[in-house]
Amino acid sequence: MLEHQLMELIYQGVDPRTGELLNSPRDPMLDKRRAAYLQILRRLARPVKVSRPTKAHASQLNDDSADKGATKKPANQGARWTEVDDRLLHEVWHSSEAPALKQVAEKFARNEGGISARLVKLGIVLDREAAREESARREQARFSTLAGGRK
Repeated sequence: MLEHQLMELIYQGVDPRTGELLNSPRDPMLDKRRAAYLQILRRLARPVKVSRPTKAHASQLNDDSADKGATKKPANQGARWTEVDDRLLHEVWHSSEAPALKQVAEKFARNEGGISARLVKLGIVLDREAAREESARREQARFSTLAGGRK
């Protein structure tokens, strides 16, 4: 029996070995802590899907997004970040290209919210609003450069 199943039975007041009801006093604080622990175990028991997009997958996403009304989640949305991902994010964000959140999100196959949250977690920006403001500044600078280059 898995740990989260054992904890579920104990939380419900059932002895996992015998199936009999436990004769334990109810304590709201203890019950709250048991419930929180049980939620953590349930989350950890879920399988984690970690995948890196291939070129074929990326082109398939681009083809699928051409369909009107079709909204696809980014391939790595919700996937765990690795140390390599963190280092690469740091390098990309501080690169001379100064990409906006949209370009970084596309590169990592994640959504803009996930990128801005990770930038905050890594201490690269102060908060998510600061990430959005910096992204807007970068987009404006890129637009200005492109518009200035056409004249």
